[in-house]
Amino acid sequence: MFSYVALAWDPKADRALGAARRLVGSLETDPRWRVALHRPGLAVFSAGERPNINQAYALAGERGAILGKLFRRDGTALPPRHFADSPGESDAIAHTEGGQLVARYWGRYVAFIETDGGRFYVLRDPSGALPCFQMHYDGVDI
Repeated sequence: MFSYVALAWDPKADRALGAARRLVGSLETDPRWRVALHRPGLAVFSAGERPNINQAYALAGERGAILGKLFRRDGTALPPRHFADSPGESDAIAHTEGGQLVARYWGRYVAFIETDGGRFYVLRDPSGALPCFQMHYDGVDI
């Protein structure tokens, strides 16, 4: 089964940083989880990836990660490195706070995108096919 966990915290807040380190450390040592993105203040992990079914797509320049399955508007599937190899496409998604992702692609996904202003956005596909739950723990948004 495909699963994902994202952790977001203020890297300048000692309590949140300590909790994030503990949580990230436990995920990194569990062989089921794979790092999709790890930046100051944001870590995204996935488990149960299956190529051409559910996978992580990294945005170029570590601007974010998209988890799930994406298709171009013409219905063709994207290769796993599509965004990593397309910095212009990654920048367009970041500049529009994910708007270009919705306009140019479809599928079941959850995206974690860093905008030009350094803010992170979470964007779930309009169908809501992948569950997305949120909780807060010791200064960390999970």
